[in-house]
Amino acid sequence: MPRKSRYQRQPSPMRLTQRDIQVIEVVYAYRVLSQAQIHALLFGDRHPSVSQDRLRKLFDNGYLQRRTIPTTGGQATSPVLYLLDKLGNQVLLKSGRYDEVRWQADHNKIGYEHLEHLMAINRVRIAVTLGCQRDHELQLERWLDDTTLKADYDRVEIPSLSNAVALIPDGFFELGTFSGKSRYFLEMDRGTMTHKRFRHKIEAYHTYRTEKVALKERFGTSSFRLLTVTESETRTENLLSLTKSVEAKLFESYDEKNSVHKTHTFWFATLSDLTATSFFREPIWMTAKVSGKHPLWQTT
Repeated sequence: MPRKSRYQRQPSPMRLTQRDIQVIEVVYAYRVLSQAQIHALLFGDRHPSVSQDRLRKLFDNGYLQRRTIPTTGGQATSPVLYLLDKLGNQVLLKSGRYDEVRWQADHNKIGYEHLEHLMAINRVRIAVTLGCQRDHELQLERWLDDTTLKADYDRVEIPSLSNAVALIPDGFFELGTFSGKSRYFLEMDRGTMTHKRFRHKIEAYHTYRTEKVALKERFGTSSFRLLTVTESETRTENLLSLTKSVEAKLFESYDEKNSVHKTHTFWFATLSDLTATSFFREPIWMTAKVSGKHPLWQTT
């Protein structure tokens, strides 16, 4: 029997299960996911062949679409990526659980650079999601993706520029904890941003934090942590050093006794260190104010 092509559909009768619908929903929420990521989110300890079989059926029957990212070994070595397709969109519309399904076929036309960026963001999001599922003290109450954040955002004034800067994070999430809510912005750095542009970004977040009004109105908080995730330890250290110099300059005109300026706002980690186990509780994060590595969350 000839082997099935990765990208040639071979429809066959199937009955949608509840887990199939969950797969469709999670692919819609993340926009693009690999089989391994879908398995981690929904299939737990089941053998990988279980998720592989269901994803193949969902692709063959038009519920999901498949993509790859070019690799040095060619298409055969690239992991299969899944995106929503027309029939999957119809499942969401008929479910009654969505006020609005923001999907069109053109949304799957993602350039490779953006696709890789999105996959990196999703690695962070999955680590947060699974980390909260395993930690009885933390509950993920809200995640706003980059598409949502780009649709409506604030502009802030910074000292080094005459024009206001758009503040559009790669993600925002809110945790429920025993001591209240905790909010985080995410910046996914893939090494393409100049130091000058990153400096402006740090200045913009600093202004956003100190002025508070727009922050409170849009995100319901007066404080946050900015998590910058990079793809190499060297890049992490470079951006950390740059942030230290920006903070030292900005804080010259502020009262150092003010507690908001003693809060560790800017945190840095390397993507390869982030897992569901390590994200919150292990010392993998560096801050601009205290040397060494620290856990992001500690029980108080």
